[in-house]
Amino acid sequence: ALLSGWAGFSLKPSLQEERTSILCLRHMPLDHSNVVHGRILLTVYKKLTGEPHNVPTTGGHMERIGFQGSNPATDLRSSGLFALLQLLYLVDTAPEFASRLFGTATSAQWEFPLTLISINLTCMVLEALTADRLIRQMNRAGSVRNVLNDFYLGLFIAFEAIWVSKSRVITDWDQVRRELQSMAQDRPQAVLDKRSQGLRRPPPKPVGEGRVEKFSDF
Repeated sequence: ALLSGWAGFSLKPSLQEERTSILCLRHMPLDHSNVVHGRILLTVYKKLTGEPHNVPTTGGHMERIGFQGSNPATDLRSSGLFALLQLLYLVDTAPEFASRLFGTATSAQWEFPLTLISINLTCMVLEALTADRLIRQMNRAGSVRNVLNDFYLGLFIAFEAIWVSKSRVITDWDQVRRELQSMAQDRPQAVLDKRSQGLRRPPPKPVGEGRVEKFSDF
């Protein structure tokens, strides 16, 4: 059999179905008529904002958590329902970190579109999956999804460290994205290590004063 992955590693046959299901989720659009899809989106919205009541799954209020417009399905086209499930993982698994991110994202000093950043990070996660960069870790963990979720959270921890400590603003995003992509491609284990270590560390401190800029189109 043709070996795939780095250093001749191949994914265990028992994990192939899980890998395929995740790639299918990548192409599954958000369906506002689907009760489960709506529940996931509203859980993310309510946990980030602290909103106690249900709200429509479309509307200008969705921009509050970082979508570009009133319909989240538009922004989710690049990575599908899997991107939304990773947002759910963020708010469920690391609620204090998610709350801190939302506070930073909505501050005047370091404003950024949280959900759009998250979708971009999920794209990096999926690229690592299709490029077979995490095979050894998946085989060791006996799970594809768990490793990808840890990788996603590690990228978010790295993003926060760069964004806050270097006082980045939205016009710096391309530079920050390149830094994160380089880390994801060249040092995937270091990203996973950030997941295990980063949440135990205090939040990063800014160097100097942040430059206040607004984002209008991302």
